[in-house]
Amino acid sequence: HIILDENKKVRQNLIFWGNGTDGKPFERPFIGVNPEWKNIKWVSYPRADLAATIVGISDTDDVAFVTLSEFQEIADLKKGDDIFYLGFPLGFGAEEGSDPVLRKGMVALKKHDKKYFYIDATVAGGNSGGPVFKETKQGVRLIGIVTAFEPFIATDGNKYHSGLGIVYPFDYIKKLLPSSEFEATR
Repeated sequence: HIILDENKKVRQNLIFWGNGTDGKPFERPFIGVNPEWKNIKWVSYPRADLAATIVGISDTDDVAFVTLSEFQEIADLKKGDDIFYLGFPLGFGAEEGSDPVLRKGMVALKKHDKKYFYIDATVAGGNSGGPVFKETKQGVRLIGIVTAFEPFIATDGNKYHSGLGIVYPFDYIKKLLPSSEFEATR
């Protein structure tokens, strides 16, 4: 929902933001990415609200990569585990030069189908796509990606924030990416 516009077209002026191995952040616009690549792939809700892209990182780019050993499976999460998440809720942090807001919450509920779990955390527009991680004895482990907050719909029809955020765990994302459900939009 943040990659595609209301006409299901890829938004203009998207950037890739990451860190170099020296710890310094860098930005790269998607303009000029090799047109032979299928740049954006998309699965629409309710299966998953996720997008994947090739950003055109070359061998000469000094990019800090996350390895699979730095991910944690959802089976290892327990209700009540502390979590941390990054994002730009309501645009906070973005105007200061891409410095995301760090927040803390906890695992509130794991769904039986393991496609997503809830966190007891204030999630707002701008948190979408942000990483969720947990401190372990082995170090910080990435556990998922924030996708939305769970609305509470009152009897009067108004929507309110329930205080629960929805997170797609990385083990579900890893299963989804190579599937036929992930279809290119262009």
